[in-house]
Amino acid sequence: MTEYSVEAIFGYGSLILPPSVICRFNRQLRQKLQNLIQQGGYSEKFLDLYTGDEAVRKWRSSELYFVPVKVYGLKRFYSLESSGEGNKLAAEKSSKDNFINGVIIFPLEQKQAEMISETEEAYDTLKKSKNEIESYIPEEKLREKGIELPGKVEVYVATEDVEEVNKETDEKRNEIYHQYIRKGAKLIAEEWFESKKEQNKFQKQFLEDFNRTTFEVDDAGKWQRLSWND
Repeated sequence: MTEYSVEAIFGYGSLILPPSVICRFNRQLRQKLQNLIQQGGYSEKFLDLYTGDEAVRKWRSSELYFVPVKVYGLKRFYSLESSGEGNKLAAEKSSKDNFINGVIIFPLEQKQAEMISETEEAYDTLKKSKNEIESYIPEEKLREKGIELPGKVEVYVATEDVEEVNKETDEKRNEIYHQYIRKGAKLIAEEWFESKKEQNKFQKQFLEDFNRTTFEVDDAGKWQRLSWND
């Protein structure tokens, strides 16, 4: 088994979409991302960048793994207010029985991890250990590829110090941001499973778990699971 001494990050929102991660630290793509950020908001141009041929090609040629997992002890809310276009996701600590799903991104070089973190400045961080993580990919499949999950994973979370997080928000999710998760699930399915049947089965389970463990305010201002809102 390969042992990793470099950084690992758990992505549970836009970081579920692999090319969006590459855009954080690839020099050419990062400049394009910075230009869009300066324009403000989460427009369709972000989605175009993240799903464009250049970003997808850079991701597929990278040496990073995006392993879909459940991480326990967390809850996830569309509570991060952003640019008047709807909210982004923020995780927070919860009981050990609660989980959210996403991807572990590794092995990251320290500089890559730092450049990703620069785009996640609205959050605080915490570490999750391997015994709090459950992989969607069977252990034997990981073993075949010589992959072992990292012992520690960094998670971006909301705390009392995060001003942008508003649990009293009346804003709903940013719909384009929400598409990142769906696009990410599709790409991850294609990466890990050969047959369409397996890919569809994974996507269905992953997105069902996402909806059941993600909360958004309803018209009455109460937090509801996405599976109830959709």
